[in-house]
Amino acid sequence: MSFLIVQVYPPGPFFQSLDYLLPNTDSTPPPIGSRVLIPLRNQKIIGIVGGYTEHTQVAPHKLKWVIEVLDFEPIFPAWQRDFLSWLANYYQASLGDVYHMAMPKPIREGKPLILKKKVEIKKNKTKASFELTSFQAEAVNRILSSQDIFQTFLLHGVTGSGKTEVYLQIIETIIKNGQQALVLIPEIGLTPQTLGRFIERFGKGVLSLHSGLTATARTQAWLAAKEGTASIVIGTRSAIFAPFKNLGIIIVDEEHDASFKQQDGIRYSARDAAVVLANMLNIPIILGSATPSLESWFNVQQQKYILLDLPERTQGATLPTWHFIDLRNKNFQEGLSSELLDMIKEHLSQGNQVLIFLNRRGFSPAWLCSSCGYSPKCHQCDTLLTYHTKPAKLSCHYCGHIQKIHYECNKCSGSMQPLGLGTQRIEEALMNYFSNVPIIRIDSDTTSRKNSFEKIIEQINQGGAQILIGTQMVSKGHHFPKVSLVAVVNADSGLYSPDFRATEHLAQMLLQVSGRAGRETTLGQVCVQTYWPDHPLWQILVQKKAYEIFASQALIKRQLAALPPFRFAALLRAEGKTALIAQNFLKDLADSAKAFLIEEVSILGPIPAAQAKRAGYYRSQLLFMSKHRKKLQFFLKKLGLTITTHPQRNTVRWHLDVDPIELE
Repeated sequence: MSFLIVQVYPPGPFFQSLDYLLPNTDSTPPPIGSRVLIPLRNQKIIGIVGGYTEHTQVAPHKLKWVIEVLDFEPIFPAWQRDFLSWLANYYQASLGDVYHMAMPKPIREGKPLILKKKVEIKKNKTKASFELTSFQAEAVNRILSSQDIFQTFLLHGVTGSGKTEVYLQIIETIIKNGQQALVLIPEIGLTPQTLGRFIERFGKGVLSLHSGLTATARTQAWLAAKEGTASIVIGTRSAIFAPFKNLGIIIVDEEHDASFKQQDGIRYSARDAAVVLANMLNIPIILGSATPSLESWFNVQQQKYILLDLPERTQGATLPTWHFIDLRNKNFQEGLSSELLDMIKEHLSQGNQVLIFLNRRGFSPAWLCSSCGYSPKCHQCDTLLTYHTKPAKLSCHYCGHIQKIHYECNKCSGSMQPLGLGTQRIEEALMNYFSNVPIIRIDSDTTSRKNSFEKIIEQINQGGAQILIGTQMVSKGHHFPKVSLVAVVNADSGLYSPDFRATEHLAQMLLQVSGRAGRETTLGQVCVQTYWPDHPLWQILVQKKAYEIFASQALIKRQLAALPPFRFAALLRAEGKTALIAQNFLKDLADSAKAFLIEEVSILGPIPAAQAKRAGYYRSQLLFMSKHRKKLQFFLKKLGLTITTHPQRNTVRWHLDVDPIELE
């Protein structure tokens, strides 16, 4: 019997295809990009066909046969295979793992590709009756003039400037031309309101794609994009892998958001990958934000991106004013100054809503002995446990460990009490102070159940609560028309962090959360409590074009310190059952790497991570930096080969993070 040798990419640590035998029958062999079922390590695995060959380095008697051909047309079109190959190459991952990640669960388990219900594309009810501002109109016209041409636009619009309406009007033209649109948003919590607005304009051809959907729903959206029956796909970072039939534009909303960077498995950036994909497809891409990342701002300066400004709020709304409360020598009620409480009372008396922003959930960051200072830690992570009251527990926010509360100190039998602030503690304090005012808390504890976040947002917009207490999940994208005051309780936490991006993230967070105030006719006010009222960042925030000023100054500091975006970085992390195991593994790799270290690539470390222990493992890291992306990539390829052949590679857990967003 004659046979073909088929090259297959299965998931796993294989940095090249594996060869299998396929009967040479009269039927057409499976095309490149289709699925086959293969035997691998005593298991049956789904792999993707990468090609065919007449020669193999495997001994003929060791070649195994393909068990079953699952597709007779590619599930990944040619353009997507090129894109996924780039992603695997850039992020130092195996192509089989990337294919596996890009498929919804039922498809990677071998289920047939059947679109159960075809979505009818609704080409727009009448033109929308929204009058654009001159700035919006200029942005729409400029982007539409680049149809079918790769160009990256940075749409920098202040909060409430109408970026979404710009997106809608551009997509309207794209759909009329028979093309599809991909809209990436940072978090699932933003999906319902964004989806609702798009469906209202475009009908049932709008689908969502994110991890909160059932496996079946994700598969159906994925297939609808593939067959072209979904005109618009709105989703979180994994939506970048939808196999569109005719994609015409990509939009990345809130492009600065860290949620676009995958933090486990293959650590890709959906924003950066989207720019590469748009280039491959020769289509425009819009990166939208009121507070763009410094990387994107730098690319504007380098004339790689085109900057489009929306400097004014729509419907005559004005930007909020800023007020800073000096906390030094002040009296508090559970972290709330009397001055802030008076401001809250004033805004409530006018029938408005108040948003209290605190970037820490729980009742208190620590549970402390008032006598000896003892505070219980997570034995898995060596970090302080967070005190919760509803229900009463001590919890680790890193590994999820839960511990019972003891009110007597284990060390000296003294009295244990909460120290510091969390959303639960602020909520309890405000309930005591404003006993007749409805209060709602929005954090990961109150929004863990399905559809709970959507119900809370609906309750807020219907006036069901006057005081809102929230974490980062309320800082971006949400439209709360009745909020007139935003109060930031613990703004100082990001001023002196060891992470070089901490000030950037703080400025973005403050400007984003400030944008929830005064979005319609109500005048907005932002109140910030601080122990450093003279800090330079506060002086910037009160100015017009605050973020432009901040970004320009921050880039100068980055350049002087030779930090991203002026240098490219990759971080190799190792975790071991002892600190010495992880440290020695990285030290040995660093010594080995010196043999192939090329000019202008530097190695820093190894050093323990800032959080040296997490979930029972000790963590260390090596940092690689270079001014030249290609030189760093060349070095990382050689490093990857060294790691895969290292005798101690199975004694540690390790991963390589290219372009890390956190450098501890």
